[in-house]
Amino acid sequence: MEEKLARYFSKESSEEECRQIHEWRSASDKNASEFLRYKMIWATSNQNYRSPYKADQITSGGIPFYRTNWFRYAASVILVLGLSLSFYYYSGYQFGFGSGMTEVVKLKDGSYVTLYKDATVTELAFSDDSRVVSMTGKAYFEVKGNKERSFVIYTDEAKIEVLGTSFLVDTEKEKTTEVVVETGVVTFSQNPENYKGRITAIKLEAGEKGMITPNARGLIKQNNRDANYLAWANYVLSFRAEELEEVARVVSEVYGFEVRFDNPAQANCKLTATYKKKSPEQIANLLAETFGFTYEISGKVITLSGPGC
Repeated sequence: MEEKLARYFSKESSEEECRQIHEWRSASDKNASEFLRYKMIWATSNQNYRSPYKADQITSGGIPFYRTNWFRYAASVILVLGLSLSFYYYSGYQFGFGSGMTEVVKLKDGSYVTLYKDATVTELAFSDDSRVVSMTGKAYFEVKGNKERSFVIYTDEAKIEVLGTSFLVDTEKEKTTEVVVETGVVTFSQNPENYKGRITAIKLEAGEKGMITPNARGLIKQNNRDANYLAWANYVLSFRAEELEEVARVVSEVYGFEVRFDNPAQANCKLTATYKKKSPEQIANLLAETFGFTYEISGKVITLSGPGC
């Protein structure tokens, strides 16, 4: 397994090896922990690796210990031989079907953050008195409850404050922050450091969505109507009379696979179905069975062929 992990982190694994590694990692918490440990060993031995998570540095003589030549050499040997080494590590890992679209981070207080693609989360102040982070991109937060210590997230446009809840924060659109609450209550307001004017705040509850956009004054609050807003994080895709063009968009967002239609009329076919933790290949097969299509997969492109609806 150590050699397979070395190839995996070097992006040299075959699709079959990727599948085996993901199955091994998800089989138990122990395996997941081992996966994290080996990833950090590889990362610290690779000068080109840049973690999106700003973990504390362990220093030696004023130089970060994990940047010393000795440690890089030792880490690479340890990774291949599978020996044991303990140190503070970046606890992120890729999740789901070898797509590499997400990464999960465990913060110091026990909260979890699922990052989408190039998203980042940075601890600004974490102590007995404060829990403050900044973020970019799109992320799903599962904040560990603490009535004595609120959890604060800053984006360029917004300030989000909670005591313990789960919610999505999306900053992928320029000068826009969106928050969708899954559980609990979130306080949503403009970032006081970057917003010139009167600061307003709203409360968002489960099932509600808040937005700061350049085209609207103040904050927008509405019910969340997107059933797939968390599909990229939990791999549950739900469609109710959705055209296949929209299904293709969701599959692309979740798995990084492009769905093409050999017949443009296929895109207008409507699907009602729920796919729970299916691979892209399984989804292509289910679509083919549902609509009488055939399909072909080449790389990360799924091509559907058949009549329209």
